[in-house]
Amino acid sequence: MTEGKVRPKALLPVLLALEKQRVRGSVPELTGTWQLLWTSGIKTIQKPVEQLSDQPKPIFKNIQQIIDPDQQQLINQVNFSLLQISVQNSLTIPRRNRLNFITQKVQIKLGSLPSISFPIGKATGWLQITYLHPPFKIARGNRGGIALYYKLNSNSSL
Repeated sequence: MTEGKVRPKALLPVLLALEKQRVRGSVPELTGTWQLLWTSGIKTIQKPVEQLSDQPKPIFKNIQQIIDPDQQQLINQVNFSLLQISVQNSLTIPRRNRLNFITQKVQIKLGSLPSISFPIGKATGWLQITYLHPPFKIARGNRGGIALYYKLNSNSSL
């Protein structure tokens, strides 16, 4: 995968068109590690589409989402050169395109030091998978955001 820029005004209509195709995939296709390529952010900080700046935004190279239905786990992970922060969630999948989660703990790892974990309450949320055709996934969250992911270790490449 190469580093690049995303123009929100150009990308959002493409994502919306893909969502309309209603390609939902299956639970086994959700399993794995997904690289975040683009996100609109949460609804409370979004601007209407017509007000989006057409300034390029960097593709995220260090944010991943790990989905493991067998272990009932969803992990959101941010990686920096020496620091890794993981938010670990319990996961249920009531239907193939809906992921419900409950936040369990945060884990912080700094270099070769032992990781530190601590509970952060029981925040709940959900992700609606609106498009799933590996290696790509589009998800909408309960706080209004939309995100595009690329599945790592897939047979396709960007």
